[in-house]
Amino acid sequence: MPLDFQQDSIPGMLSNKHGLVGGWVVGMMTVVAALIAVEAHAAGVDEDQVIYNAILPANIASGISPSLSNVEVFGTPRLVHGHPNTLWDQDDIDHYKEMLKTSRELQLQFSELRSRMDERIGKPLDIPMPQQGPDGAWLYPGDYFPPFPGAPVGDDPVTRFRRYLYRDGEAISDLGTMYALTGDEKYAKYAKDLLLAYSNCSRYGSHKTLNYRNGMGISGTLLDEAIVIEKIARGYDLVYNYPALSAEDRVRIHDKLLRPFASEILYPGIADIDQTGSWSRQVTNRGAIGGTAVLLAGYATDDQELVNAALYGIRTNLTKPDPIHVRQFPPPQDWIAATADHPSNGLLTVHFAPPAIPGGAWVEGSPSYAFYALASMVNAAEAAWRHGLDLYRYNDHIFKSMFDYSILLSYPDMTTPAENDANRQSFFGGYVPTLYEYAYRRYRDPRYLTIINSPPERAYLASLNASPTRPKGRSSRSLSMTRAGSAPPSVLYDLNPNDLPGPMKLPSVNYPAVGFGVLRTAAPVGNGIQNLTLSYGPSASHGHPDKLHIDLFSFGDVLMPSPGIHYPYSNNPLIDTWYHTTLAHNTLTVDETSQQFHPHDPRRPDVRADQTVFGPAESVGVQRAWSDSAYPGVTMDRALFLTGGYLADLFGAVSDSPHKYDLAWHILGSPSLSLNLSPSPFHDPVPNGYNVLTDVRASEPTDHPWSATMVQGDHSARLLAAGGFPTQAIVGEGGVYVDFTSNAPNKRPTAPTLIERRENVRSTIFGSVLDLSGDGYVKSVKQEGGIDTGFGLLRVETAQGADLCFASYRPGRHTVGGLETDALQALVQMEGSHPHAVYLGGGTVLKFGDLSLERSEVGLAYVEKASDGGYILGNPSPAPTTVTVKFAELDGLDAFDLDDQGRPTGKVDVKAGTTDGITIHLNASARIEFVRSRGSKTGP
Repeated sequence: MPLDFQQDSIPGMLSNKHGLVGGWVVGMMTVVAALIAVEAHAAGVDEDQVIYNAILPANIASGISPSLSNVEVFGTPRLVHGHPNTLWDQDDIDHYKEMLKTSRELQLQFSELRSRMDERIGKPLDIPMPQQGPDGAWLYPGDYFPPFPGAPVGDDPVTRFRRYLYRDGEAISDLGTMYALTGDEKYAKYAKDLLLAYSNCSRYGSHKTLNYRNGMGISGTLLDEAIVIEKIARGYDLVYNYPALSAEDRVRIHDKLLRPFASEILYPGIADIDQTGSWSRQVTNRGAIGGTAVLLAGYATDDQELVNAALYGIRTNLTKPDPIHVRQFPPPQDWIAATADHPSNGLLTVHFAPPAIPGGAWVEGSPSYAFYALASMVNAAEAAWRHGLDLYRYNDHIFKSMFDYSILLSYPDMTTPAENDANRQSFFGGYVPTLYEYAYRRYRDPRYLTIINSPPERAYLASLNASPTRPKGRSSRSLSMTRAGSAPPSVLYDLNPNDLPGPMKLPSVNYPAVGFGVLRTAAPVGNGIQNLTLSYGPSASHGHPDKLHIDLFSFGDVLMPSPGIHYPYSNNPLIDTWYHTTLAHNTLTVDETSQQFHPHDPRRPDVRADQTVFGPAESVGVQRAWSDSAYPGVTMDRALFLTGGYLADLFGAVSDSPHKYDLAWHILGSPSLSLNLSPSPFHDPVPNGYNVLTDVRASEPTDHPWSATMVQGDHSARLLAAGGFPTQAIVGEGGVYVDFTSNAPNKRPTAPTLIERRENVRSTIFGSVLDLSGDGYVKSVKQEGGIDTGFGLLRVETAQGADLCFASYRPGRHTVGGLETDALQALVQMEGSHPHAVYLGGGTVLKFGDLSLERSEVGLAYVEKASDGGYILGNPSPAPTTVTVKFAELDGLDAFDLDDQGRPTGKVDVKAGTTDGITIHLNASARIEFVRSRGSKTGP
C-alpha cells in the first residue's frame, strides 16, 4: 500500500484529558506553536495529574547541517544522442578503458567478470518458450520452467520464475559491460538472446497472487521486479547498437519486455485512495526504486511516455481499481503520464523533493533503507544527467542530503545505528562506498573520502600492489550492479587512495521530520565521542514501536543498542516476538504490551512522539520528548541529560488509571546488581518480547536506590536507580540486536535486558543515571519532586560536585535545591564549588547560587567551561535573542565570536564582571567565548 507522508500538517502538542498544554506545529515545525498556560482545573482534571509540555521552535536547536544553497556541483549535464545513454554513455566507456590501463583493481575485476561471462555464454539458454494449456490459455512461466539449478526442489512457481529472471537480469547487465569495454560481439549476442527469450510478456499467463494493489507482479513483489528491471534496462542500453540487434528486435524488447514490466509499476492500483497512486508514487524506498526502474526503461527504449511517468508521475480517471485489470498481465494502460507543465507524483516531485527528504532526512528514517533508496536514486540522477537533467543541483541540491543524512546519523566509528528496520553496518562495506564515489564526483565533499578511501580499501590496494594476483582482503568496488538493490558500478578507480580528509567531527544533529535527535559530547576518557540518539517523531514506513527509545554509543562502541532487524521478513519469527516489540527497545512498556505503531498511513490516527527540547553544546546536551498516542490513556515524557561522565534520565508516565510500567535498559556487559535476585520466570502466557528472554531473575520491590554494573571487556557502565517508589528489578538474557560488524553467530549478538518495573500505579517518574566514566565518577543519585509537585529533579553526586538535572511538568517558575528556573528542562553541572556548565532548556531564566542566565524570550541558552579554560556562551535557538549573564568567573575576560567550527572570528565589545552582569545580543545558533585578554589577537 502506498504510504503518503503529509508534509504540510504535523501534529504537535494537543490538549488532552490529562491537562496537557496545547499547540500545533505546522510545516515541519516552522510555524510557532502557541505556548498556552492551561490551569489544571480548566481541563477538568486533578491538578496532580498535569504534565506541562510546550512545543516551540525556539526550544529546538537549529542547524542539522550547513546550508545546501551554496553547494557546488562539479560538471555539467550533457544531452546524449543515441545509445548508450543511461548509466554509461560513450564518454564513460572511454574513461573506463583509460582506467583499465593503470588501475590494477579494475584490471582484476574486469578479468574476473570476463571469466564469469565467458563461462555463462558457454552454456546454452535454458529459458523455455511460452506454453499453452489444454484450453489454449497461456500458462504461467513458473509452471513450465524447469527447476532452477541448485534451488530447492519444492520451489513454488513464482519463486522459480523469479530466480531465472534475477539471474538473467544480472547477466544482461554484466554482458553489456563486457561488450562495452571489449567490443566483442559474443557478449552482445548472448545478451540479445536473453532479452528476446524474455520478450514474451503477452504470452505469459498470470498467477493467483498477482495483484498490483498489493504490490505483487508477474514474478513476485514489484520491488524485486523494479530492481531487476534497472539491470535489464542498463544492459539493453549497452548492447543497443549491436549490429545484429534489428529494429524489429528493439520493438519486441520494448513492447514485450520492458514496457509491460514498467506498466506494472505504474498501474494505479489504489485509485480509490489516490488517483496518482501508482506503486512508484510511494514516499518510500520502494517508490524511489520503482520510479528509477521506469525511468531507465524509458531512456533505454526511447519511450518518452515512460520517462514522463517516472519523472512526473501518473494520473488515472479510475475512481477505484478495476478488479480484472489489477490482476492482469500485462496490465492495460489505465493511466496517463503527467508532464513538466502538469506534474503529479513522480521522482521529481516526491523522491528528489521534500516529501521523501523532509528536513534533510530520508523519510523512512532507517539508515539501511536510506542506502537502499539511494542506490536507485544515484542511477536516476546519473541517467538524467546524460539527458540534460541535473538532479544533483535540483531543488537546492536536496539530493546531497541523502548522502549527508546517514553520515550525520552515524556513530563516531562510521557505522550506522540499527534504528527502525535497519541493522548496524559499516560505511566501508557492501555497495555504500560506491554510492559515495558518485557523490564525491559531483559534490567533492571531503567527508566522502573517509568512506571511499576507507582503511579496508586502502589495505586491499596495498596488498594488491604487493601481490597483484592474490591480494588480501576485499575491494569495496565492483564493476557490476549490486545484487542487493541495484547500486551502479563503481566509478572512481583512478582516485588517489591517499586522498584523505582531516579528522571528521560529527556535530549534534536533529531530524524532527523523522524523529531522531542526536546529542554528541566528548567522552570522559581519551579523544572519543559519546553519541546519544532519542527516537521520537511520526509513524514511518519500516518503523518500530519505539517512541522515546534511546540508543547510546560510548566507550568507543555501542553500549545501548537498537534491536534493528534481520532479513528476510517472511518466516522470521523474531519480528513479532522481538524486533517489533517495545520491550526490545530502551523505552517504556505499559502493561506488557507493545506501543501502537504502523507505517505512516493517512487513513489511521498517527502514532507519534513530539520533541519539546533539543539543546546541544560541546560538553553537555539536553533533550526531551513526549507522547500520548503510543499508549492511549497514558502520557509518556522523557527528559535526557548527557554529560561527559554520565547520562541522566527522567522518564515520566501519567494516566488516570493504574498500569504496570516496565522501563527497559539494554546495556552491553555482564550484569551485577546491588539487589538480591532470584529466578523469576514470567507467567504464562508470556507476551511477545518477554518470551524471548531467558534466565529471568528478579528482586523484591524496593523504594531504595540501587545500582546495576555492566562489565564489558576492560570497561564498565553502572546504572543507578534513584528509588523513591517501589520498584522491582528484573534481568533477562537472550535479547538480540542485529550488528553486521559483529563476529557473533548470524551477526546477532545479545545484550542483557534490565527492567525497572512499577505495578498498579497511575503516574510515576523513573529517575536513573548511567555512569559512563568507568571509574565511579557518579557517587549517588537522589530524586526529588514528582508529577504532583510539577517537577522532577535528579541530584547527581559526582567526584566533582553535586549536579542538578531538572524537568518541569507544570508551567511557571520553580525553586528547588538552590535552582530557580521557568525552563522545561535545565542542567547545572558542578566542578567543585563552581558551575562547569549550566543549560537553560526552553525558558527565560536559570539561577543557581551567584550565577544567573536569562533570555529576553523563551528558548535555549547555556554557559559551559571550554577545554582551554575559557567559557562559552551559546544561543542554540533558531532565532536571535538578548542574553544576560551574571557569573563571577567571567570577570575580566574578553569575548570573541566563534564560527560554526568553534574558531574565533573577532572580538565582541562586551565587558564582564559588572554588577548587572553581561547583556549581549546573540544571533541564532551564535556562540561567543570568554577568555583571558589576547591583546590584539583574534584567535587563540
